[in-house]
Amino acid sequence: AIQPYTVQQIVNNCYDLPAGNAFCDLIERTPTGVNPGRITTFEQIPGNLAFRTTRGVDFAVRYELDPTDWGLERDIGQFTLGLSGNHLLELVSQDTEDAPVIDNRGVEEAPEWQVTFDATWRYDNLLVNYGISWFDKTSRFTNTTLRNHPDIAADEWKYYEERFVQDVQVRYELENGVSMYAGVNNLTDQEPQPAGFGDASYPVSGLGRFFYLGATVALGSVNDLDK
Repeated sequence: AIQPYTVQQIVNNCYDLPAGNAFCDLIERTPTGVNPGRITTFEQIPGNLAFRTTRGVDFAVRYELDPTDWGLERDIGQFTLGLSGNHLLELVSQDTEDAPVIDNRGVEEAPEWQVTFDATWRYDNLLVNYGISWFDKTSRFTNTTLRNHPDIAADEWKYYEERFVQDVQVRYELENGVSMYAGVNNLTDQEPQPAGFGDASYPVSGLGRFFYLGATVALGSVNDLDK
């Protein structure tokens, strides 16, 4: 596996691995002056990992329901339900053969659980869709850091909040391939982390709740409208 190293990875490996390791070569220091040896810049280049291993379970189910098939005499449309998700069981890596093995499961961008649910109701030319995306809380720090420094931060700042974003859209299909739609994303207006306490775009972007309105026109439908 090939990946660019973060500045923190470079510093940690330079000091923690045996002297003369390649990570120290990526650090530039002041040669002379008041503070000789002070770090000035880093060279962040892709490197070959010793290994990376991941293991998990993916699941998905989709069900289409027509109430008339269940004995309902009145036609109220059709429903489609979908559920998909992932349970991350293992995500470990090692920067070099001399470096410690790092457990990345449950840290930022690697939640242990991720689930998406989607429900659609279609009645004649009307379509209503509801979706929700969720993943559990993740750590602001590596698991190694939390294990070695359990008091690195107060408990409320050790983890990112769970993601819980809901979207709704209503669409109506007119004749001749023209449809109108409107919706709202991030219905509950979930916000990212407070400024100064981590990534300001995680677990959701800073855009917040927003509404939209639009239309689509299928190719060839413009000429059909003249008819």
